[in-house]
Amino acid sequence: MKLVSAQTMQEIDRLTIKEFGVPGLTLMERAGANCAEAIAGRFAGTPDPRVLVIAG
Repeated sequence: MKLVSAQTMQEIDRLTIKEFGVPGLTLMERAGANCAEAIAGRFAGTPDPRVLVIAG
């Protein structure tokens, strides 16, 4: 996994929307689904897992 700054991520999103025609909503849905999958995998098998996600 690569980590990028907020500014770099905004540019990646902008180019993806412009160059590949992927709607911004689709990008956000994919990001949310992948985050949920990663969190579920991390806590798999944990009895009564409780997770709080704050994103902005």
